[in-house]
Amino acid sequence: MSAAAVTYEFLEGASSAKGGATVRVYAALREAIVTLELKPGALLDKQAIASRMGVSRFPVGEALGRLQAERLVEIIPQNGS
Repeated sequence: MSAAAVTYEFLEGASSAKGGATVRVYAALREAIVTLELKPGALLDKQAIASRMGVSRFPVGEALGRLQAERLVEIIPQNGS
């Protein structure tokens, strides 16, 4: 399945959580990772996540940076997350 075809159902309702945009995206993605709703090795589409959560791509990038610091995601420059 291509990254463009992913709908990120696990993000349903995450946009109503409290906190800033980065905190909400981070919390939703972290929860999906640790509960394995987001499968290991899955590609993440920043634009699709941003659209699904009603935020810009910047908070998604910041959240992915935090998750990378926790070694929960791998970011490959010019290639994706």
